[in-house]
Amino acid sequence: MRVDPRVVVATNIGPKMVGGHLFLNATSGTHIYFDKETIAGETCFYGLVARDTGLPLAAPLLRGYTKVELISSTKRSSKTSE
Repeated sequence: MRVDPRVVVATNIGPKMVGGHLFLNATSGTHIYFDKETIAGETCFYGLVARDTGLPLAAPLLRGYTKVELISSTKRSSKTSE
């Protein structure tokens, strides 16, 4: 089964009414979201990051050091109130 990666491009335009006139306020950036659930999408994404920064890929290294720790909501509340 072949699945093509999906790419979603989203921009932000915030319409505002000022003095009865409509103004479109846009942010200066465009966000691109890659579907990293596929090998092709993940390869393309990390390839673009490496090409843009000129640095070697760090994602494979970070995956080996990722630690997931489950905590209860009471423990989480006590940590945030400290």
